[in-house]
Amino acid sequence: MIILAAVFLFGNFDYENLSTFDKIYIASFAAWGVMKLIRVYILYQNEIDKK
Repeated sequence: MIILAAVFLFGNFDYENLSTFDKIYIASFAAWGVMKLIRVYILYQNEIDKK
C-alpha cells in the first residue's frame, strides 16, 4: 500500500513547484526505502549464517 500511494503521489507532483509537504514526503519515502533495504540485507545475512 505504501508503494502504491507513493507511485500515485510521485506521478501527481508538480516538480517545478514542490511544497514543503511534498519535500518532506519525498525525504521520508527515501528514508523508508533505505531502511527497508537495510532490513532485507540483515534478514538475508541471518539466513546465510544459519546455513
